[in-house]
Amino acid sequence: MVSGPDPPSVTLSIWARPGSKREEVRWDPWRKGWQVSVRAPPVEGEANRAILELLSRRLGLGVSELSLVSGERSKEKRVIVRGLSEARVRELLEGSGAGAGTQRHLG
Repeated sequence: MVSGPDPPSVTLSIWARPGSKREEVRWDPWRKGWQVSVRAPPVEGEANRAILELLSRRLGLGVSELSLVSGERSKEKRVIVRGLSEARVRELLEGSGAGAGTQRHLG
């Protein structure tokens, strides 16, 4: 995760898992980024939209506060989150997935 200038913004490193059985966001220590699983297939941007919608729900933001800045056709993506600090993003995402409350390193 990388923090930007005021107003706060954070760039998330995402590893997408489209076509998953369930939707979740969890830290992947091996990839040093967030693994985001969505049910949507990787067809015509459906998975990208689902990822942004899932992240917006977990973070309590509107989808317009998130931007996919790289990885449109890749499993490796970068998403900018506007309006939250790095600490708050980490807190909200760590509380949303499996193993919540365990210590994780940030990417």
